[in-house]
Amino acid sequence: MEALSNTLHKLNHDVREPIYGIIGLTNLLIEDKEQIKVRTKDIAMIKESAELIIDIIDEVLAGRATINNDADTNETEAII
Repeated sequence: MEALSNTLHKLNHDVREPIYGIIGLTNLLIEDKEQIKVRTKDIAMIKESAELIIDIIDEVLAGRATINNDADTNETEAII
């Protein structure tokens, strides 16, 4: 269980940070009024993809929290 926790922590840090960088840079590019519409559309697609990846990571981490809560409940029941 600890190995899974460490893996998810690493996933959270190693993937999330670059994705936030992508989102930030695409926001800056989208706000630049001199960009042509086609380019803005492509950049928006990149941003949406990065946001989807963040949502997936959040779901995986929420599942881990559920697993941890279930494990804690089972341990408590075993002690009683």
